[in-house]
Amino acid sequence: MYFPVADIDLNPVIPLVIGLAVSVVSSPTGISGGFLILPIHLNVLGFTSLAVSPTNFLFNIVAMPPGLWRLHREKRLMWGLGGLIMLGCLPGIFAGTALRCTWLRRAADFRIFVALVLTILALGLIRSLWAGDSLASRAERHFRRRPHESANLACRHSLRTISFEFGGESFAVSTPGLVVLSLVVGLLGGVYGIGGAAIIAPLLIACFQIPIYLVNGASLLAGWAGAVFGLFSYVIFWPAVSGEPPVMPDLKLGLLFGLGGMAGVYVGSALQRRLPARPLKILMLVLIGVLAVQNFRG
Repeated sequence: MYFPVADIDLNPVIPLVIGLAVSVVSSPTGISGGFLILPIHLNVLGFTSLAVSPTNFLFNIVAMPPGLWRLHREKRLMWGLGGLIMLGCLPGIFAGTALRCTWLRRAADFRIFVALVLTILALGLIRSLWAGDSLASRAERHFRRRPHESANLACRHSLRTISFEFGGESFAVSTPGLVVLSLVVGLLGGVYGIGGAAIIAPLLIACFQIPIYLVNGASLLAGWAGAVFGLFSYVIFWPAVSGEPPVMPDLKLGLLFGLGGMAGVYVGSALQRRLPARPLKILMLVLIGVLAVQNFRG
């Protein structure tokens, strides 16, 4: 099958299988498959034009809802935390779109940017893994001992903190700090074409000590909304501001990857609560490290 925007010929089964496999592996860590799909577009398929970013947003839009529904049923979807991250990310996503369409238009520059972002995330995860016993790790162990127990999150929101109870422990996250972090993540996600979900997940673990079993839902929710806004930015907002033509996604390619991702995100979200937290974080670190090296090498 020929994909005109990407300008490639590809068996349509391949993006379905890749979307499925990538999402099963990545979604238990709180990272959307789009985080891994983008380097596949760049380095394997040779899809390096500006259109790769909105195509990746389209993948996230299609793939994430089943996983979000699964986490909502398990009462592990923190709407307040995810909503705050989403609102913080949106302004940054438009700024990231402008950067991608101007300073980072060349594929070589874009690859270096991607590699630097991945390196920053890897360092944050290493810090989290070396932290030893912490409030988050104790809550994760408590939750793992009761895999069939509802999370029963009790959240309280204020202008200063978001507080909640999970795994027998109490947590408090700075609201202003989370907003500032979300703005930066939105900027990076807008350039990358992932809506910020893959970037915010390891940072929530490293900077705010949020258990990985809760990071999944909040990051996917913010990432899905960010992907919707990001696609809108490339197709409508950026052309209106710059006077340039819209940057259209490859609809067929994005939808095929997304349909495979739908099943993968659902299965991965179901598997997560049955997997220990530390191996999940190590898996996240390995995936990030491999992709960073690939992009530095070009």
